[in-house]
Amino acid sequence: MKTFIFQHVSFEGPAAILDILKSKNHEIHFVKLYAGDSIPKIDDVDFAVIMGGPMSVHDENEFPFLVQEKLFCKEMLAANKPLLGICLGAQLMANAFGARVYQGPAKELGFHRVELFDFAKEKSNSITAFQWHGETFDLPQGATLLASSPVCKNQAFKLGRCLALQFHLETTPNSMQSILENCAEELNTELQKKNPYAQTPKQMAELAKTEIPKTKKILERWIDLIIGNL
Repeated sequence: MKTFIFQHVSFEGPAAILDILKSKNHEIHFVKLYAGDSIPKIDDVDFAVIMGGPMSVHDENEFPFLVQEKLFCKEMLAANKPLLGICLGAQLMANAFGARVYQGPAKELGFHRVELFDFAKEKSNSITAFQWHGETFDLPQGATLLASSPVCKNQAFKLGRCLALQFHLETTPNSMQSILENCAEELNTELQKKNPYAQTPKQMAELAKTEIPKTKKILERWIDLIIGNL
């Protein structure tokens, strides 16, 4: 299976997604948009993953590739091909499918509980997932809501074979550290504001020990569900 992984910045890579795809013998291609890589033609793609990034879906003037990404998302949906979006990737999918993306009530920075709805039939009805976002999205028409949290009603949705996740099930200790190092100023600002949804690096490190192994297992099952028998 030819799988393309879209990256918006160098410090937000596929993390655990890469291990999962390698274990399934995917032919993996990276699309480094920040370095000027072109978006592939839809006929060349079997599965695509759109990663996160600090920009907004509305920053099209500064990042013109966002326009092409949204078109790509629409084409993947129309072609009934599996597509996974993480954080900014999920917001791009929502926006491409006609939904509004806007500033949420508070930034979620750290590990937070997310309620799960009927999709993968998980044993638990909630998880504690790593999050790093300030914007949120409305649910696209026809989409199924898969997850929610008190501060962010729409945390995940499925539309066709497209799966959008606001949270980071792919997180590893290294990928978390990369975000902490590159987004330290944002975190410090939220901590100074006493944002109750912003955790200290120490708090995150403690939660990572127990929660990261759980989220990777869920991510693998969910990827299998949208890929199907391809």
